[in-house]
Amino acid sequence: MNLRNKAVVVPVGLLLLAATLAIRVERQAIPAWKVLVVDTDGNAIPHVAVNEEWMEFDREVTHGDQQFTDEAGRVVFPARVSSEMLIVRLFEKARPIAHAFACPDGKTGDVEWEPGMTGRGGRLVLHLGDCPFG
Repeated sequence: MNLRNKAVVVPVGLLLLAATLAIRVERQAIPAWKVLVVDTDGNAIPHVAVNEEWMEFDREVTHGDQQFTDEAGRVVFPARVSSEMLIVRLFEKARPIAHAFACPDGKTGDVEWEPGMTGRGGRLVLHLGDCPFG
């Protein structure tokens, strides 16, 4: 390959590599998770609004959802999908983040989702207090 061909092939190859690494791919960030809402005595609390917040890995964008507990004080949040650049997925070891909170009638409580909680639920205990969440 002569010098003139290299002058074209190398920049084009680098441009193709950069474009490939910038492609956005989706992956499950947060699996479906169950939250049980209870009072300080451990009694389930039905019909309470529970808010979930989760963050996308590379955009630092927070999303939110609200579900209500059923008769047994449980709420199930669906799996969340995150879109990230391929280069981020290959090299960054960012952890997904999810948080659920409730603030009914002068009470407050929260629970965080952590990797490895698949199939397990969180326990959100409501106690007296002002809501510290937006």
